[in-house]
Amino acid sequence: QLPELVSRISESLEVHQLTTYATETAQAFSAFYRDCPVLGDDEEQTASRLALVIATKHVLARTLGLMGIRAPETM
Repeated sequence: QLPELVSRISESLEVHQLTTYATETAQAFSAFYRDCPVLGDDEEQTASRLALVIATKHVLARTLGLMGIRAPETM
C-alpha cells in the first residue's frame, strides 16, 4: 500500500496521510507481536512470522525516511 499512498500524497499534498499510515502500521504490528509468538515449534509458521516482522521493519523505515526521520536499528 505504501507506493500507492506516496503517489496519492504527491498529487493531493496531504502529507498527514503518511504519519497516519505509519501510526496505523505500528499499531497493527504491535497488536500482532503481542498476540502472536513469532518464534515457535512450527518452523513454517516461524518463517512466515519472521518474514512479516522484516517486511514491517522495512515499511516503517521507508515511511519514517520519507518524513526525514531515521529509524532505529533496535528497540
